[in-house]
Amino acid sequence: STIDLNAVKLMPRLRARWQQDWKDYERGRLDTTATRQRLMLDPSLNVRWKISQSIGLDASYSRSTSTPDIMQTLAYRDATNPLSITEGNPDLKDTHRSDAKIAFNGMMAKQQLMLSTSVAFRHSDRETTYAQTYTPATGVYVSRPENVRGSRGWTFKLNYDQGFGDLFRLSNDFTLSADRRYGFLTQIIQPDNNSAVTDRNSAPSAQFFTPRQRRNSSPATNPSGAVRGATNRQQSLNPKDRLTLSFDVTWLKASAFAEVNASRMRYSASAEQNTTIWSNQFGCNAELTRGPFVFNTSLKEFMYSGYTEASMNRNMLIWDASVTWKIWKDKARLRLEADDILNNHDSHYCQQSAYQQTTSWFDFRHHYIGLSFTYHLDAKKKD
Repeated sequence: STIDLNAVKLMPRLRARWQQDWKDYERGRLDTTATRQRLMLDPSLNVRWKISQSIGLDASYSRSTSTPDIMQTLAYRDATNPLSITEGNPDLKDTHRSDAKIAFNGMMAKQQLMLSTSVAFRHSDRETTYAQTYTPATGVYVSRPENVRGSRGWTFKLNYDQGFGDLFRLSNDFTLSADRRYGFLTQIIQPDNNSAVTDRNSAPSAQFFTPRQRRNSSPATNPSGAVRGATNRQQSLNPKDRLTLSFDVTWLKASAFAEVNASRMRYSASAEQNTTIWSNQFGCNAELTRGPFVFNTSLKEFMYSGYTEASMNRNMLIWDASVTWKIWKDKARLRLEADDILNNHDSHYCQQSAYQQTTSWFDFRHHYIGLSFTYHLDAKKKD
C-alpha cells in the first residue's frame, strides 16, 4: 500500500510465501524421502521524501528468510564414494537477512550538476556453508552443511556529474564497501592420537562447529568422530573510484578516465592469506565523424598487483581501433575493426573468500581484424 503524507510517501509491503518441498533421493544403497512445509513472511518499508522539485531522499528496509536445501537437512550419510563422504544435518536453521538503505538525489540546473549518494547496510544470521575434514592416513574427505555465524556489510556510494559549458563534462563515481564473513578452516584428522590439525596451507573451508563449542578452546568431536575446528573470519575493505573527463562536439567525442580499485582482505585464523589486491585502469577513448565515416579508437592500461600468483601481477596496454562506413542513407554499415592491436590481452579470474580461493584463466579470441556488415530493415509504412 501507499500512504501519502504530502511530501512524504510511505510504502509498506508484506510478502507471504508458502513453500512446500518434497525430496526423493536414491543413490546406491541410500534411499530416502522427505517433505517440508513452511510459511514465511517478508516485510519491507520504502519511504520517499520529496524535499523540492529537484531534490529527494529515499529510505528502505526489508527482511527476508531463506531455508537450506531440503537435502541438506536430512539425517543421511552418503558413502557411495568412500573417499568423498557427504552427510546431512537435521539441525540446520533458517537464515534471516536484513537490508537497510538511505539515498539522496539532487540536481542543480544552473550549476549543471547532478549529485547522488547512498549508504546501505546488510546483516544476516546463521548462514549455511559446507564443513569438511580430511584424514591423510585414508585419504577420506567428509563434508556436511553447517550453520556459521552470520555476515554483515555496508556500502557507501557517491556520484558526481557536472557539465562545464557545452563542451566539457566531469564525472566521478566513488564506492566504499566493507564486509565481514565467517567460514571454517579445513581440519586434518590424525587417527593415531585422535587429534586434528588446521590445514593453513589449503583454502579455508568448513568444519563441524556449534556456538557453544566456538567458545571452548579445546577440540571436541561430533557423534561421527570428526573433530570440530575454529572459525575463520574474513574482513574485506573495497574502495573504488572512477574519474572521467569528456569532450563532446558534433564531429568529435573524446574522454579520458582513471579508475582505482583496491580490495583489502584479512583473515583471523589464516593470516598468511592476508592480501591487498589492486586492479587499476587508465585510458582514453575517441570517436571522430567525417561524412559517412566514423573512426573509433581506445587505449587502456590495466595494472594488477597483490595476487599470490606472481604471473597475475602485471600491466597490460590494450589498443583497439575501428572504422565504420555508413551507406545507403545510413541504413547499412560496413565496419572494419582491429582488436588488441598490441597483442597483450589475456584474462584471469581470482576469488578468495573465508571458505576457499579460486584462480582461473580463460583463453578467448583476441588480436584479430574483423569485417562486418549490418543492414537495418525499416518497418513497412501503414496506410
